[in-house]
Amino acid sequence: MAKKKVQIILFSESVSANVTPILDSRMQPSEVVFIAITSLQQAVNSTSALIEEKGITTRTVFIDDAWNFNELLMTVSALLQNPDKVDYELNISGGNKVLAIAAYEIFKQANLGIFQVNQTSDAVVWLNNPEKKETINLEDHLSIERYFQLQGVAVTHQQTSKISQEAQRLGERWVKRARYLTKGLALLNHLASTANNLKLYSRRLSSQEYYNAQLQELVGSLEYYCLVKLEKKRLVFSSEESRAFCNGFWLEEYVFSELDKIATECDFIQDVARGVEVVWDYGNSTVRNELDVVFLANNRLFIIECKARNFLAQRKSGINTIYKMEALLHRLGGKNTCGIIASFGNFNIHNKERARLMGLCILEAEKLLDLKKHIFRIMQDVEK
Repeated sequence: MAKKKVQIILFSESVSANVTPILDSRMQPSEVVFIAITSLQQAVNSTSALIEEKGITTRTVFIDDAWNFNELLMTVSALLQNPDKVDYELNISGGNKVLAIAAYEIFKQANLGIFQVNQTSDAVVWLNNPEKKETINLEDHLSIERYFQLQGVAVTHQQTSKISQEAQRLGERWVKRARYLTKGLALLNHLASTANNLKLYSRRLSSQEYYNAQLQELVGSLEYYCLVKLEKKRLVFSSEESRAFCNGFWLEEYVFSELDKIATECDFIQDVARGVEVVWDYGNSTVRNELDVVFLANNRLFIIECKARNFLAQRKSGINTIYKMEALLHRLGGKNTCGIIASFGNFNIHNKERARLMGLCILEAEKLLDLKKHIFRIMQDVEK
């Protein structure tokens, strides 16, 4: 009779390290036991709910004092019931050092499997391996929605459908002509923002704006696809979607379409979405946010903020974007999440340095033209 398989997990705040070895078909247990400090109860509940959907039973042992070594030894030892009938494995990825050492001692003495998840390579590394198992590159079973669920965050809306060919062509053309069209796109963005009315028409253009060669080129492309028409020195948009596209969404859709192509070509990107609306509780209030583009690669979350404006002359706006991104990463995924700012315009040198110190990546206009190469580079840098 086959032994019952149980994973005992030192609960980690990097919740993907808790879940990915459970979902992997080569490691999947029939029961999971979490050892967690009481302050992580909400995160444990979210994780347990996801695991139980897979038909795996869960239970949790909460500890109040994670520094009492002798008590921790007894707590872990008490979990090893009927070792002749149960195959126990220890996921030592989480917990503080005292808890990790206590758990390691008990499992090592019993000569049971002990492993840790290397989150940079998304692999299981064996620390005690009586069955001589090989290092396992974990399967990618998490989706964007499930990843956020593990963080106690609900996804209320996301778009995963491919964008129109017209939008793809426009985005590709505008990015290719980034140097020339920068000021024209800034003007188009501004005019679209003034058309936020029932008739969807912009303010009147000045004579200088009307004869601006960059704007004329952009409007000509948009008129070709019946997205905009120019009447009496006003831009009239064919729909709210067209207005939003010209107001900056074109960059979001371009980045999404490029990532969608990469995901089709490469199996390590497991999920990609745009316009991801998320909700979470903060004290007695509810926080809502929309993320431009999100993708999961090797069970790591990447959040991309798309900005169609030029930050060179707007230092305050640029630094606000950087701080907002840093705060989102801290709440939505912590250290295992990578933040990318895709900007059609340029950031000044001070803001670039601040972003670098915060661990954020900035892809400016010319880098967006070869987005695939730069996404690969970012992923490689993250895994080092």
